[in-house]
Amino acid sequence: MPEVIKNVQRWAKQVAERPAVKRGRIVNRTNGPLNEQLHERHDASDFENHTEDKRQS
Repeated sequence: MPEVIKNVQRWAKQVAERPAVKRGRIVNRTNGPLNEQLHERHDASDFENHTEDKRQS
């Protein structure tokens, strides 16, 4: 069983490192660092141009 847990943890870490997962985690986020908050997403460019740190500056 410990080997299974180790494999699941490894898999979860690999998934978390995927660019699409990283982008998805910031959508609709309203807390944490401002550069990791994207309150509304309507276009792919929103990840580059409309995070809260850019909107507030």
